[in-house]
Amino acid sequence: EQLSHYVDTIVNAREKIHENFETIEGWFFLTNDLGIESFELDNAFLVCKKQIENCYGHRIPEIKFNSEIKSLPGLYFEGLCKILFLLIQNVIIHNESSFNIKVDLSVLYSNNTLSIACSNPINESSDFQECRNKIEEAQNNLTVNRARVEGGSGLSKIKVIAEFDFKKSFDINLNLSPDRIFSVRINVSDMNDISD
Repeated sequence: EQLSHYVDTIVNAREKIHENFETIEGWFFLTNDLGIESFELDNAFLVCKKQIENCYGHRIPEIKFNSEIKSLPGLYFEGLCKILFLLIQNVIIHNESSFNIKVDLSVLYSNNTLSIACSNPINESSDFQECRNKIEEAQNNLTVNRARVEGGSGLSKIKVIAEFDFKKSFDINLNLSPDRIFSVRINVSDMNDISD
């Protein structure tokens, strides 16, 4: 009888140690699953806007956000927030001398393609042809799959997010219109898990 008491104590101690090891092991693994089934696009935009406020304080652009879809599956939340942040950050960085920055940001869905677009006027003081040349060079780097050698630019980060967070095929299109509007459109294909 006394021996069974010791056996029970040893079994209980072993179970407790196993539970503690599982807890400690969990500290070293990050999950991509935030536990949300779906999220509203407005919430992703609000998270992004708060991140911009925290990073740039008084230099927050005036952002007009448009989305025709109400929600996305939860697994895209973190990636979408990162992409929206990088697009707005890019606008701020390339318009340092301007405090009246206006940005149009949209997330649209059509034919199994999620389109994330951002546009803004470039500074009047910026040389139009020089901007156009830089945009063409950046677009060529993306086309020939050289985004990763850009030195950590927003484009390379967006490329990594699309490849690894979304795990979908995508393309990025850059444009500068004659009326000095710079635009970025990211098309993420094969988004067949979205209901519009």
